[in-house]
Amino acid sequence: MYCRNCGKEVNENDKFCSSCGNPTRDDGFESAKRAAKEQYNNLTDTQDYTASYDEADIEENRILSLFAYLGILILVPIFAAPESKYTKFHVSQGVNLIIAELVVSVLTAITSFFVWVPLLPEIMGAVASIAGVVLTVLLIIGIINAVTGKAKELPIVGKWKIVNY
Repeated sequence: MYCRNCGKEVNENDKFCSSCGNPTRDDGFESAKRAAKEQYNNLTDTQDYTASYDEADIEENRILSLFAYLGILILVPIFAAPESKYTKFHVSQGVNLIIAELVVSVLTAITSFFVWVPLLPEIMGAVASIAGVVLTVLLIIGIINAVTGKAKELPIVGKWKIVNY
């Protein structure tokens, strides 16, 4: 039998390769790891529109477009570069993110009125915390996309066509 990672010959009873340390057989963990990686890739493999934008527009408005993801500062690119298609793309993505943040906030506020329901405040607190982390990751992805000159949809909320700015 040979190691699936490095190709070194290993004994049939060995759980790990003596050369590279990887598992010699699939104990379920490797399958779960592959499935998680595939789901991550599917989630983050969003539509990339960068090629459809003018390179000069992208270069001129990269830094300005990052403000589209910073709450009320979304007004900066709206007023500073109203003709930039690249900036408009990121403003649209930023609006989607702001709406997702508002939905999470409203749902959290509504559930705060139901403190008498056993475990609901705790469950919603955990859900709101997870949603906050996810939204923060999306914000970081959006900023990185804007600054690096990419017009790529955000995972989860990027496909929403709420604003055609």
